Amino acid sequence: MMRAFPVACTLFCLVAHAQDLSKANRVALVIGNSGYSVLPKLQSVPKDVEAISNALKNAAFDVVSVNDFKVPEFFTQGIADFEKHLKGGDVCVVYYAGYALQSEGDNYLLPVNFDPQDQKALVDRAYLFVRLQEDLDAHGVALRIFIQEGPPPLNVAIKGAGIGLVDPQIGPFKETLFVSAGRTGEWVPTASGGGADRLTTIAAKAINEQKIELDSLFEHVRSDVTESARTGGQTQVPFHDSTVVRSQFYFHEPEKKVETPVTTLPPPPPEWPRQNVIVQNSRDREEYLWVKPQRFMMGCVPNGDKPCEDAEKPRHQVTLTKGFWIGRNEVQVDSYQRYVQANKPKTKMPSAPLDDRHWDKTDRPIVDVKWEDAKAYCGWAGGRLPTEAEWEAAARGGMRDEIYPMGSEKSRDFANFAGKSENDIYDGIAPVRKFNPNPYGLYDMSGNVWEWVNDFFGPYTAANVTDPPGPSNGKDHVIRGGSFASDAKVHLRISYRKGMSKDENNIGFRCAIDDTDASKKLLPQPR
Repeated sequence: MMRAFPVACTLFCLVAHAQDLSKANRVALVIGNSGYSVLPKLQSVPKDVEAISNALKNAAFDVVSVNDFKVPEFFTQGIADFEKHLKGGDVCVVYYAGYALQSEGDNYLLPVNFDPQDQKALVDRAYLFVRLQEDLDAHGVALRIFIQEGPPPLNVAIKGAGIGLVDPQIGPFKETLFVSAGRTGEWVPTASGGGADRLTTIAAKAINEQKIELDSLFEHVRSDVTESARTGGQTQVPFHDSTVVRSQFYFHEPEKKVETPVTTLPPPPPEWPRQNVIVQNSRDREEYLWVKPQRFMMGCVPNGDKPCEDAEKPRHQVTLTKGFWIGRNEVQVDSYQRYVQANKPKTKMPSAPLDDRHWDKTDRPIVDVKWEDAKAYCGWAGGRLPTEAEWEAAARGGMRDEIYPMGSEKSRDFANFAGKSENDIYDGIAPVRKFNPNPYGLYDMSGNVWEWVNDFFGPYTAANVTDPPGPSNGKDHVIRGGSFASDAKVHLRISYRKGMSKDENNIGFRCAIDDTDASKKLLPQPR
């Protein structure tokens, strides 16, 4: 039996019609589970519920409350009663405060009569969160926003459950935004002194005070939570994912200036490309995310206890003047099979690993590909291999001065390296997206398989550089990120790099795509 940890969390979901939402009916379901009979009672839940309820009422929401729900009653009564208040075109908020856990890729909300020792299936004794998503979808709503507080650590053995919650995979649900208090699979600091939890406190304040559009409001919330935690000597980086493109919603409408009528131009189109919006490549069917132009420090972050290798030095400033699309995960077997099928007979599958002799495990990263073959695939997919500088910018996810991908050496527990630790239950290659995404929403930038980049391997320069292409020639090409066979004590550092000249069973790749007229056809803006 694996160790499992039920988690206290605060979750709310907003759903809105994609048209003008200023006059839409506003309904909220606020669920507070604090009086657990077996699990420890949650002291912060009443404060969380009070803070978010007041904020929603101030924003003209009709709030429906459910306290300490039980199963099976909640299946037949709690949700059904709430749904009577819904009609098409509503703006709907669903807020949950209580324990939750993950199991087999799904998230569950735990009723107050939940018993960790009960051997019945979780789906019969807890509420499957995706059911809530599907129920709201069935009502014809077009915009959903999920905000999740927690989870704090609590050691309880529950068969089949893992640490924290999993990525809710909002891709299939269009016009959806998801923000959680911490990255998936992580614990989050809890409130002290009897107050509400950090994300709820900051989100409620923003709902009350900020008259800005929904996406922008929660970007402010994400930034404020991170800074508040840092000020308190803690690390807390909220996770943010979004497929919202068309909809606009304000909790409080911004004040409109009265001006002399003038001839007005049509509003500019939404910024595009933009971060946090997942798009699918119509050719290779992989999903891509946008990385914006930026300036960052590349290479070894000074650390006296565990110095970097010479190849990671000197640390130097890099400016990327153009943004780029990059694969959300390493290229999968089924995508490479699609490439081979389109380029027969000159292109063939590489040698298969011993545990998958016929390439049947199509959701795992393709491996044993030469650098030339990886480059050819990316060209076919409409892009190229990322430069080493682009790869490191994507891997850092906007974080400054971080040595490890999740902000600490505990990152090893959330990535696929040699051996097993916490979420790492794999002896070899894992399917893609089984571990924590970084702040840009990218998976497996550390561990699982090494990744080819475009550059030849060579020493860094100490000078500031702009859009560096790497050395003009060389023997080896750079691989980054480490693999399932790597030593996390060495290879977990974001800055770790080495040269390679041949294919190996632990080397794969992901592609980068420039923003061009041609790529706009392959990566269409969601409508």
